[in-house]
Amino acid sequence: MKSSITTFLVATLVLVFWSSSLHAQVAGGYTKAETDDLEIANSANFAMKAQEAILRKDNKDAKVSLVKILEASKQVVAGMNYKMKLKVNVDDKEKIAEVVVWKKLSGEYELTSWNYKKEEKK
Repeated sequence: MKSSITTFLVATLVLVFWSSSLHAQVAGGYTKAETDDLEIANSANFAMKAQEAILRKDNKDAKVSLVKILEASKQVVAGMNYKMKLKVNVDDKEKIAEVVVWKKLSGEYELTSWNYKKEEKK
């Protein structure tokens, strides 16, 4: 009887600790960031300039501007990754872009991903 109670208590404690760890942040994963954070804004503005430079290789008049930062998250790597969902204006057309900017340890920024999100049909 005593061993049954001990087993039950141990199992209960394991279950409690296991379930609480499910809510913990995954090590190395992205964490939510505030859209008005200065580093998020700096990264978003860098992404606009970098994407505009890419588009200007084919069209010297291409224009890319930030309308709004919709969502943001960050990940500690060798520096910091900033993943953002942005409303952008590309050549006078509003689009939603999912963007990742890497801020290296040196402080230099690099655009590592820029993908347009398909519009959802209502």
